[in-house]
Amino acid sequence: MEASLNKPKRVLTAYNFFFQDQRSKILSGEVDDCSVEGGDAAQEDFSQGDRHEKETNQSVALGKVSFSSLGKAVARRWRRLAPEDRVAFEEAAAADKERYKQ
Repeated sequence: MEASLNKPKRVLTAYNFFFQDQRSKILSGEVDDCSVEGGDAAQEDFSQGDRHEKETNQSVALGKVSFSSLGKAVARRWRRLAPEDRVAFEEAAAADKERYKQ
């Protein structure tokens, strides 16, 4: 069991770093219901929620977002992100890969 405790954390991808950044912005209310880059389509992710769990705009403001809704909204933003805006996340991923190699 001790061997697994000393094992280095896995390498994070550029998307992982982007997801962390967007998640903190969405849950803190810094991004207004995904209207920044998602428009109406991203708003639907938060207003529809899962089949068993309806999300409202108020619950998003309080930081209560289902993981599936959050994932869909962030994935949509990642697809629409310009290549020059991805550079910072790709550099962070490259640095993390070097950390992992050591």
